[in-house]
Amino acid sequence: MQAAAGNTTVTQETTAGGSVSSPSAPVRIDINAIPEGSDPGNYTLGNGQMFFTARDNVHGRELWVTDGTATGTQMVKDIYPGLKSSSIGNMIILNGKLLFTANDGVNGKELWLSDGTANGTTLLKEFTPNSTMYPWFGNFAVFNGTAYFQALSDTSVGRELWKTDGTEAGTVMVKEINPGTSGSYPSQFTNCGSGRRPCLLHRRGRRL
Repeated sequence: MQAAAGNTTVTQETTAGGSVSSPSAPVRIDINAIPEGSDPGNYTLGNGQMFFTARDNVHGRELWVTDGTATGTQMVKDIYPGLKSSSIGNMIILNGKLLFTANDGVNGKELWLSDGTANGTTLLKEFTPNSTMYPWFGNFAVFNGTAYFQALSDTSVGRELWKTDGTEAGTVMVKEINPGTSGSYPSQFTNCGSGRRPCLLHRRGRRL
């Protein structure tokens, strides 16, 4: 399943497991009727549906989902109500759901999870409750049902390695690799031999 610029979505057949097979006829899905279009992007395929971000003439840039048909294309949830955008990013599939970051206008940019429905799209964890500081997220990778990522969550800790299994209790910092505010900036996650564990590069020049 693919999408082109503007409001045109070019679809492909998807299997029940979410894999893509032979292409079908292109379908134009008009999300935003104004000449500027809906500017769709951030396409992420999972479980036979395509998550993406787009804007219409009522909402800002929000999370959408499509099965490749006009009737099966809809906004998942207006996370930041009104014309403001929720600044969705870091979209990746974790255990059949979409893991991503978004700003709802109340909690700042935080970690969210979605099953493709409004009720199933929820704030996973508030990293900086009762704080004026907004967290930072990046370098997401999934390994054996767990997402690893870099996050800045506290003024006393720099950018360090975090993980989540898609639950609030299972969203934790793995290790403060470089103690203090400097952070270790973990990145470039990869499989570390025979599928046993993930490896990464960080500022202290070591591997986990």
